[in-house]
Amino acid sequence: MKKIPGRRMIFLMLVVCSISYASLQRDGNFTESVEAELAKIPKSQVLDEKNSLPTEAVEWERYTEIFWGGILFVAGFAAGKIWLARPRRRRRIVSTSDPLIIRLGTAEDPKALLQLLIAHDEGRLTPYIERIEEALYGEASLDLEWIKSQIIEELSNVS
Repeated sequence: MKKIPGRRMIFLMLVVCSISYASLQRDGNFTESVEAELAKIPKSQVLDEKNSLPTEAVEWERYTEIFWGGILFVAGFAAGKIWLARPRRRRRIVSTSDPLIIRLGTAEDPKALLQLLIAHDEGRLTPYIERIEEALYGEASLDLEWIKSQIIEELSNVS
């Protein structure tokens, strides 16, 4: 329904009412009048002695229901925020066709492995690079197969 400005709306209502009244007058469908006698009632019977309405009892069940509903909502909201904010570690499925893993298998000495890791370093292989450098240029020992397995495991984990 279209919005009609105030004056037009009043005019339309008057037209509709006058048409209805004219049709009632023409058909003679008016209701008959009824006579009623009203007796005068004293004020003391009509008015209360107090000037206040009766108070209803407080329904505490409703308030406690609303309170526990609010608590439950806040707890669910907080749990969702905590659940979504926690860090997740996703495991990436590493296929054997990954070129870095294939080259890791072919590296026979620590120098070749070091060159390979430096070329493909994304920041997460830095501890392994430092360990290999310590073994090559320092006095630390190095198990090549163990470090290769650790690097493959690190490449499998995506944070």
